[in-house]
Amino acid sequence: MPIPETGSLHLGIYPWNPFSSRRMAKDSARLYASNPNERKVIAMKVLLPVDGSGHSDRAVRHVISAVALFPGYQLHLINVQAPIDAPELLGHMPASEIEAMQETRGGDALASARVLLDQAGINYTPAVLVGPVAETIARYASENGCDKIVMGTRGLGAIGSVLLGSVTSQLLKLTELPVTLVK
Repeated sequence: MPIPETGSLHLGIYPWNPFSSRRMAKDSARLYASNPNERKVIAMKVLLPVDGSGHSDRAVRHVISAVALFPGYQLHLINVQAPIDAPELLGHMPASEIEAMQETRGGDALASARVLLDQAGINYTPAVLVGPVAETIARYASENGCDKIVMGTRGLGAIGSVLLGSVTSQLLKLTELPVTLVK
């Protein structure tokens, strides 16, 4: 049996997970109102933080395949730029230039994800944020009522996969939401 190019690791306790390929079809039926005559779809808010890497693009493709089978969703696509605290920059560049530089870098990091989502016809809300990465992702998810976070991993080896990356580890400590890591 060939090894798939991408896979996902689901972290967190969640009674139903429409982004789990094995349970997606069965559980998506639960997302409708209990009265079949209403057929009111309950929207799920998914947060997709990306950094412009190939790992992020795989997470985007995972979300695209999941929402194709899932009728109710709201996708939030974000990039978080770490604050610049280098004295040599802060002392020589106005704050407005630093902010513009971070906005540009964030926009560049969102570019490949936006192309993939646009080609798939998936609606999303993009945002570039500045702050400590894990804390900013957790705060954005909370403030926007997100139900789930889906993000790429950093191609970790056998030992590295046991010790998740620092952003992922911090995020898991900061949020109660289920987090799906796509490798």
